[in-house]
Amino acid sequence: MLADLFKPAWQSPSVDKRLKAVAEMDGANAENEIILFDLAKDDEDASIRLAAIERLRDLTHLSELLHTSAEDEFRIAVGQRLDTLISSEESLDKADIQDLLQRFADLRPRIAAHAALAENRLLAVDKLADSQKMQVLGDTAFTDTRQSIAEQLGDIDDLEVARKVLRGKDKKAERIVKRKIEAYREHQRQQTENKALVDKLTEEVEYLAGHEWLPEFKARCAVHRQQWDGIDFEVDADSRCRYLLSREKVETLLKQQRVIEETHDSQQQLVDKLQNLLDDITGRELPSLHDAQADIELELDKAALDWTCLAKVIEPEETINSRYFIISRAINSSVQLFSQAWELSENMESPAEQAIQQLEGVLKKFDWPSDLNELRVVSDLKAKLVDCRNKQKATADEYQLKLNRVHRNINKIFHLGRAGNLPSARHMAQKVEKALEQIEAKEISALQERYKEALKVLEDMGDWKNYATEPKYLELCESMERLIDSDSPEEKRYEQMKALQKQWKTLGYSDVSEQHWPRFKEAADKVYQPCAEFFQQRRQIQKANLDKRQQFVEQMRELLEATDWENHPDYKAAQSKFYGINNHFTGIKDVEHRAGQKQWRQFSGLKDQVKSRLDEAYDENIEIKKRLISQAQQLAEAAPGLENIDKLKTLQARWSQVGITRRKQDQKAWVEFKSHCDTVYNEMKSLRRSVREVNDQKLNSYRRIIQQIQKLAKNASNLAKADHQFRELQDEYHQLPELPEQIPQTLIDGIRRDFVKACGQYEKRQQQIEGNQQLQQIQALREKAGLCEQLEANNLSSCRVNLEQIAEQWQAIVLDNPALDKRIELRRESTGSDLDRAEIGVERRMLCIRLEIALDVDSPAEDRDMRMQYQLQQMNQSGFGQQAEPGSEWFKNLELDWLCMPGAEPAEQRILDQRFQRVLRRIRKY
Repeated sequence: MLADLFKPAWQSPSVDKRLKAVAEMDGANAENEIILFDLAKDDEDASIRLAAIERLRDLTHLSELLHTSAEDEFRIAVGQRLDTLISSEESLDKADIQDLLQRFADLRPRIAAHAALAENRLLAVDKLADSQKMQVLGDTAFTDTRQSIAEQLGDIDDLEVARKVLRGKDKKAERIVKRKIEAYREHQRQQTENKALVDKLTEEVEYLAGHEWLPEFKARCAVHRQQWDGIDFEVDADSRCRYLLSREKVETLLKQQRVIEETHDSQQQLVDKLQNLLDDITGRELPSLHDAQADIELELDKAALDWTCLAKVIEPEETINSRYFIISRAINSSVQLFSQAWELSENMESPAEQAIQQLEGVLKKFDWPSDLNELRVVSDLKAKLVDCRNKQKATADEYQLKLNRVHRNINKIFHLGRAGNLPSARHMAQKVEKALEQIEAKEISALQERYKEALKVLEDMGDWKNYATEPKYLELCESMERLIDSDSPEEKRYEQMKALQKQWKTLGYSDVSEQHWPRFKEAADKVYQPCAEFFQQRRQIQKANLDKRQQFVEQMRELLEATDWENHPDYKAAQSKFYGINNHFTGIKDVEHRAGQKQWRQFSGLKDQVKSRLDEAYDENIEIKKRLISQAQQLAEAAPGLENIDKLKTLQARWSQVGITRRKQDQKAWVEFKSHCDTVYNEMKSLRRSVREVNDQKLNSYRRIIQQIQKLAKNASNLAKADHQFRELQDEYHQLPELPEQIPQTLIDGIRRDFVKACGQYEKRQQQIEGNQQLQQIQALREKAGLCEQLEANNLSSCRVNLEQIAEQWQAIVLDNPALDKRIELRRESTGSDLDRAEIGVERRMLCIRLEIALDVDSPAEDRDMRMQYQLQQMNQSGFGQQAEPGSEWFKNLELDWLCMPGAEPAEQRILDQRFQRVLRRIRKY
């Protein structure tokens, strides 16, 4: 009995005394710490154990209690005490933290979530498993801890959950998680693309290795090899091995094909070399070929030997083989020809019939392929034969002409003599006399006899001519004398004078003409005198015009000589200048006839030379345009492709760059060229329309998903269902094929911006729904708290409520948060228990005081001492001025504690509740 009197208060059988003793114990004292640990572990009263837990300061003891306690209430209390101590800046140093982390793995999440020092939190985070990190991410209030966990998370599922946990709480950590999710998805997409590229290249090289070789495989192999060698990522061993096996086969095929191609190229080069030799032979003259005959035969023999060697390596293609034998036969034939023709051609200067026939026989036997151009030697020999034949014929024809001319001239002597034209007849007789000297003996006798008869006729006609022509001479003299006083224009009188003079000459020479000639000439001189001045002026005009035209002759000469026709001159400028010079020259008409004709021949010669130069350009350019037309036709007939439009533009640009052409030819060519261009353009329009439709379908696939996300962001109500649908839409979006390169980049960027914007809209909607759900949960909790107040009032006062009705109302209120539902259920269950309502009233007043302090609201007078004591206690624990500014989460938790705490006495409960709600309404932002 006496021993009981001296027992410490914490060993007292009285619960109140033990509580008081526990409250007075200083946990910093080691002995007290052990006592408190024993009480917290073994005391039979739950309130004592809870009070002891609140006084413990040793984290080791608390950790042991956390592991040994079987009741949730005590485990929660121990956990809260651990959190409080861990969050205290004075409680732990780095060594303590490391020791705790080593000994108690269960404390790592708490240290990571609540440790005051950032280095302790980050040290604990490094030792957490991913599942623990996710727990800490939701529990911690420290941004640096959240960011560190966000940086360390790697699993995509953890990242997705972390993104939801962080939404609206920590923007920096949320951005880190979002960036890692995007990086993961980008990595997955890149991995998929890389695998697809490797599979594609492997399948292609296997196809090349197993398919019969085609000419286009060479280019494909080069492109394929470049693509594989350009891979900048690691390829798995199986794929690489599979690829390299097939590639080795392809390389072997390439080497074989290279040998074949090189042999074919050598055969082609040999044929080209023989073709060049044949072309050289074709264009050379006979003397040159005779000198080079030995070299030609030697080169032909060497080519035959090379061809045989190449044919042993690989059989030549049919076309090249045929070409080789055609050219070889042609060269052999040509060698035989100019060998035989050389001696014959030497004797052809004075051709004999036998030599001509021998040469014709040689040419007839000459074996020459029909599809080759004719030898120049053959052309020369044929021309020489024709020339020999022509010379023979010309000699015979010339002698016959002479003989016929002598006959005609003798006949003219008869005719002129009988007509009285004795001067002409005598002149003709002199010609016949000379011609008879060149006539062969077999025809000379008959001609001489005929000539003597003509001379006799001429002698007889001379006697009577004088008598017959005198009246005509007199008439001409009188006509000329009448012109002297005529009023006709000078030019007309001059023409009439010339006509009379012509008639005088027609009468011929005779004694009578000599008698009357002075009179006729005197009159003619008088007629001519006034006309001379007129013609003098006209000659001056004609000379001036001749000088004017001469400058255009010189300009045409300068155009011909100054233009560098061999080095692609400006043909268009030359053409314009040519036509300008020609128009100016032909515009000047009145020039002296003889000088003008001479000048015209000079100008025409220069003009023809310039025109021939222009004609060469015309012909060359029209041929170029014909080739362009052919290429445009091939393009129009080819399969439609987007590349055709670039080829067509190239052709059109080349068309516009072609030089001068003849107008009619150019117009005709343009019509044909334009028709082919129109065909290509029409095909391209159709192709682009189809490509645009395909691209629109691909764009619409993206737009459809964006619209669905926008619609979900607008109409979503069920968050779980909406999140599932949103993830499916995101996955569907990322699985869509890449947009084609033909689509403008601005349009692709717009699609991406719309997708990001739509996702942002949904995230806002998600936050809104979560906020609404939280408000709904708080409202539901408030309603249940109100029902609890009715039940508490029912047990503590005389008024009675309908319990069945309250139960129905309780079941009708939906509270989806399990933790809140459990807490409010505990309050409901406590309504029938024997609790100390006065003590609960004190706790509720303390919550009101904490709220009033946080919002800087004065407390009622009766609670001022309690408020001051609480503030002093907080200052002792945290230091002066170190209290953190409470956030919205703190106010939320404070209200939850208020709603879930058992009620005080009904009258006091109503007053405190009104007080608490009045202060709570002052919060601007919850």
